[in-house]
Amino acid sequence: MRILIPVLTRLFSALCALALVGTGALILVEVVANWSGNGFLVLPADWHDQLRSTEWDATIARNSLLVALVVGVVLLLVALWRRPPLTVDTSLDGVRIERHALESTLRRRLDALDGVSASRVRVDDTRIRATVDTSRRLAPDAVRDRAVEELDRFCRLHDLRLTPDVTLHAEGASR
Repeated sequence: MRILIPVLTRLFSALCALALVGTGALILVEVVANWSGNGFLVLPADWHDQLRSTEWDATIARNSLLVALVVGVVLLLVALWRRPPLTVDTSLDGVRIERHALESTLRRRLDALDGVSASRVRVDDTRIRATVDTSRRLAPDAVRDRAVEELDRFCRLHDLRLTPDVTLHAEGASR
């Protein structure tokens, strides 16, 4: 879901923007055509009469309403979906740290540990979730313990109220 929601948000935003641009272009073309005396170019000349004569129980009206309702509900759900915070609180009043910068810093610190081949870090309001990959076959738990220790040390140093949660992926180990 971490990747799906931003992709859906961007996709729906792009579709809504394209619909608005298309509607604006259509209105512009029709207004310019009417001002120049050519009449309507895209819309039929009696489009306003057709709209007035269409009943609410007509199929096109119901389908249009249904599509608008579904798109609106999906957009509302995507907009209300919980996202990670942009900043993280510290113990100091008024001091906040950017989440992305914090994740990058923690990832670099974990990557620098002996035995760590790669790491991924995510920070939310209360904890640091880190996934550490190691190729060590002997004592992979020592790598995990060092990673937890490094994250604890960083949190104490910067007055962060976050709890480390480290998951270890050991290649070739009996896990």
